Amino acid sequence: MINKSIQEVTIDDIQRLIEDAVSEGSTIEYKSHLALSTRDEREEFLNDVSSFVNHMGGDIIYGVEEESGIIQSVSGIDISDYDDLKLRIESLIRDGIEPRMLFYPHLITMSENKYILILRMKSSTLKPHRVVFGRHNQFYSRNSAGKYPMNTAQLREAFISAQALRDRIYRFRTERIHMIKSGDALIELDGLAKLIIHILPISCFESEDFNLLGTTARESLTPIRTSSKHNIVNFDGILSIGGLTTHYSYTQLFRNGIIEAVNTLILNARPEDPYIPGKSFEEAIIDSLTHYLDVLQEIGATTPILIYISLLNIKGYKFALPQSFFDEYTSSIDREDLLLPEIQLNDFDSDISKCLFPVFNLIWNACGYDRSIYYDLDGNRRNDIR
Repeated sequence: MINKSIQEVTIDDIQRLIEDAVSEGSTIEYKSHLALSTRDEREEFLNDVSSFVNHMGGDIIYGVEEESGIIQSVSGIDISDYDDLKLRIESLIRDGIEPRMLFYPHLITMSENKYILILRMKSSTLKPHRVVFGRHNQFYSRNSAGKYPMNTAQLREAFISAQALRDRIYRFRTERIHMIKSGDALIELDGLAKLIIHILPISCFESEDFNLLGTTARESLTPIRTSSKHNIVNFDGILSIGGLTTHYSYTQLFRNGIIEAVNTLILNARPEDPYIPGKSFEEAIIDSLTHYLDVLQEIGATTPILIYISLLNIKGYKFALPQSFFDEYTSSIDREDLLLPEIQLNDFDSDISKCLFPVFNLIWNACGYDRSIYYDLDGNRRNDIR
C-alpha cells in the first residue's frame, strides 16, 4: 500500500514505485488493464478486492506494466466515462461480496482518456468477506505471493480472529471506563461528570508499537478544550495534562496508537443545575477528534479507526439551549452513564462532524429531542444557531 492518503497519490508516487523497484506483495498489486466484460473477469476482480479486505488492506494499481512483480512502465488504461465505471465497480462489489465492504477509488490523469486507476481496500472489522457472484461462493485472503482461497482451517481462524479482536476492543473500553469511574484514572481529576473519548485504530492490537518519541506528538498532544497543559512521557506513552494546579482534563496516547481523552470541566456545572452546554460541547468533541486524528496520522497509524464517546455520572443533566432557539432546558437524562455506540472511520479525510451526527443525536434523544439542533436533517453543521 502506498503510504499516504489515497486522494494525495500522484504520478510521482507511481514513478517512485518504479525507481525503488517495489515488488508486488500482500498489500499491493499491479495490473496493466481493468477488465469487467465477461463473467470470469468480474469474478476475478471480486476475488482480488476481497482478498485485500480480508487481509490487511492494500492497493490495486491499474495501468502499469509489470514483470516479475515489479513495474517496468506506466501505460495507463482507457476510461471514456469514469462516473459510469465507478458505478459499475460499486454495483459489482455491492452485489458480489458479503458482508458489504468499502473501497476507495482514485484516478490519476496521464493524457486524454488515459489514466491510472488505484483501488484501495482497508482491513475490515466485518471480515472475512465472501465472494458471492453467480454460483461462486468463496473466501480469499493474501500473502506475499498474492491471493489464495481460504481453506476450512484458515476460515475458522479468520472468524475466531475477528471475534477475538472485537472482544479485545470491548474489554479495553469496558476496563478503562471502570477504572476512570472508580477513580483509578491516569491522574486525579477535579469534577464528577466526565466526557471520555476513546480512539482505537483497528490495527492497535495486531501490530508493533509506534516510536512516539520520534514524532511531534510529544509536544503537540493536547487535552480536550484546555487553555494550559503540560506533556510528559510515561510508561504507557505520552500523557498530556490540562490545568496547572487543579487537573480537569488529560489525554493519553498509548504506544500502540490508542488515544484516551477525558475532560470534566465541560460538564462541571452547578450541582443544583447540571447541564450540557450544547454547542460548545459538540464543538469540543469535533475539534478534539480532528486534532487526535492528525496526531495519529503523524505517528503513522492507519484506518479503519473506531471512535467511542462516553458520558459518566450525568444522571439529571439537561441540555442548555440558546435563548434564541428555546427559552428553557430540555428534559433530564435518566441514567448515570451514556456509553455511545462506535463510530468507524474508514479514511482520515472523512467529515468528522458528519460522522458524529448520529452519536450526537443519541445524546439529544436522551434529553427528549429528536436530534441535535446544531445540524440540519442531512447531518450538516448549522452556523445560524449561537
